[in-house]
Amino acid sequence: MNRFLFYSHDALGLGHIRRTMAVAGHLVRRFPDASALIMTGSDVATRFPNPDGIDFVKLPTIQKVGNDEYVSRDLDLDADEIFAIRTSMMRSIYESFRPDIVVVDKHPTGVRGELLPLLEMSVGEPTRWVLSLRDILDRPETVISSWRKSGDYGILEKRYDKILVWGMRDLFDPTDAYRFSRAIKDKVAFCGYINRFGSPNSGLDEKSSRQPLVLATPGGGEDGYPILESFIRALDYTSAKFASVIVFGPYMAQEHRDKLRSLMGKTKGNVFAIDFTSRLERFVRSADLVVSMAGYNTVSEILAARTRAILVPRVEPRIEQLIRARRLMDRDLATMLHPERLSPELMALAIDMELEKEKPAGTGLEFTGLDRALDELTPFVVRGVHPGENGEGSVSASEDLR
Repeated sequence: MNRFLFYSHDALGLGHIRRTMAVAGHLVRRFPDASALIMTGSDVATRFPNPDGIDFVKLPTIQKVGNDEYVSRDLDLDADEIFAIRTSMMRSIYESFRPDIVVVDKHPTGVRGELLPLLEMSVGEPTRWVLSLRDILDRPETVISSWRKSGDYGILEKRYDKILVWGMRDLFDPTDAYRFSRAIKDKVAFCGYINRFGSPNSGLDEKSSRQPLVLATPGGGEDGYPILESFIRALDYTSAKFASVIVFGPYMAQEHRDKLRSLMGKTKGNVFAIDFTSRLERFVRSADLVVSMAGYNTVSEILAARTRAILVPRVEPRIEQLIRARRLMDRDLATMLHPERLSPELMALAIDMELEKEKPAGTGLEFTGLDRALDELTPFVVRGVHPGENGEGSVSASEDLR
């Protein structure tokens, strides 16, 4: 039996846990004897469907308040206390579970270095370490400074065996942007974007002659109120006729949900809202237009469905979404509205223009992420061939981790 341990810190939104669960789910379907244990700070992970072979360990939740700044979200503990608890839990999990492969989302050493004890424990062991990276992290200078400070570059060179990038080099190349060394570049595999739809015809009812459907979603919802407020108010300015579905997201404050529902009751638009769905990709597939932020998962689903999109990217505390939205706009794959210039009138104009356009014939992007990633991991799993067997990708117990 192959044991996979996943790390998903989940300090903001649903992106990390949804991506981690997609990888874990695909893995246990390809390797039926595999067990995948996910360490996560998300309190909604179990609300998503998962195949047999996956389980979760809930870590105390942290909240991101700035670049590399995190606090306890629910417990009255300072940062040092909450991270001490999380690290202690993860050490115990690692010791008991004894994974064959550890898959880490985004942070090579974990948030505030909380994975360093596990990396130290695995020195001299056959455990393989894999980094899972979305296509874009942040502006290059920010990532480079942060990774140098945390020692992530050294850890990637000495302790990681593979780096899976969920994107395409010609859209954005993190290996150049973030100044990966040759040793790190040699471990990188560009897998393409993640496609959750499976077969081309899966999803809800296909678009037909019905009234157009517009989906508005801010992902997890923490900071999505301005987008949805602008969208609802825009319904009184649009000339197009369409139905609207709003998904608030599990982390939107109840006060904001109440305000938005009150606005919905006053608009002339045909709109209804739900708090949360574990199958957002099916709504994306059924929509003629999606209004959303520009997070990796939602954008991947929009592009895979070849649905028109209006993206309002998050610009704080990172500009990852702004970079992604601009790159897609340059390829005419989406319309971008900057949040600092957002207004109901501008939103309405964008909606009218997008609904007049044809569905994109193609994106020029690859949606091979999950299959290609497992192809990269298969030598580790099936044949037991590890990069470290020839002296590469491993260090002796006496070497300094950093």
